[in-house]
Amino acid sequence: MYVRKYDLSGIRDTTLRVVFQVDEYFGRDSMRILNRSVLGDVYARWDSSYLSGLKFQFVPKSDSTALLFCDLEDRGGRGTLLKFRRAAPDFKIYNSYEPKPFKSSGLKPGNMVPVMLFGSFWYDAELSKHFGGEPAYRFAWRTKWRRICQ
Repeated sequence: MYVRKYDLSGIRDTTLRVVFQVDEYFGRDSMRILNRSVLGDVYARWDSSYLSGLKFQFVPKSDSTALLFCDLEDRGGRGTLLKFRRAAPDFKIYNSYEPKPFKSSGLKPGNMVPVMLFGSFWYDAELSKHFGGEPAYRFAWRTKWRRICQ
């Protein structure tokens, strides 16, 4: 299980809201939205309070699925089931996923700010040739992600 908490106690903008969105990237340029839910505003008008924190939990359920849960501290949350893909070359095992938190880039109203990447490893046939045909895998890590992740 992986848990990551974000301290939001210093945010005092009444126009910000938290949106839980899970995008899946596959291939070189393909993407689809798996889940998108508005979880709530940073400022709660009913009791004049601000959101204090955000927590992500990544819980493996089996070798082919995991639960990803986003929790607004003291206000509930949303979860989604992630289905893993089988890995080449023989498609007998499932890809392994690793969480990578993004560095804070500041919050601005109207902008989507990513906070977490769950990336998978993929089979590299060319790299495998250098290991005598043994399967070799790489992490799906793009240069632009490298700059914004810790």
